[in-house]
Amino acid sequence: MDFLTAAERTLISSDVGDILSDPQLSGTIVYKGYRTKLPVNIGGQAEVRYTIGTFMSFRVPVGSRQIDESGGTYKVGDEHYMVRVSHHGTISKDDMIVDQGIEKYVVAWNTDPLKIFHDVIVRNLGS
Repeated sequence: MDFLTAAERTLISSDVGDILSDPQLSGTIVYKGYRTKLPVNIGGQAEVRYTIGTFMSFRVPVGSRQIDESGGTYKVGDEHYMVRVSHHGTISKDDMIVDQGIEKYVVAWNTDPLKIFHDVIVRNLGS
């Protein structure tokens, strides 16, 4: 974003940090970043390994308009989570967010043009 000065970028980053640090707006989540899937073990199950991080994020439901315009990518119940790029640099469809004990699987993600946060869209497969 060449049209922003360094001071403006810093201010925007600070504002995002303030939002994510506010306990009335944000909550603690566990981000499970997929690392690898090991071969099937003696018990007959493959072992999946994750890099785990705990940090503040906030969530917003995916709106009906976005669901309609997604061509089937998003469904009712999907949620947006704001995740700071500095907390988790690379997103994968094999990642998960655990919020209040519920595992939610990554459906899609976008990174803002300033590369301050990821907008991670997740789905609770248990619902």
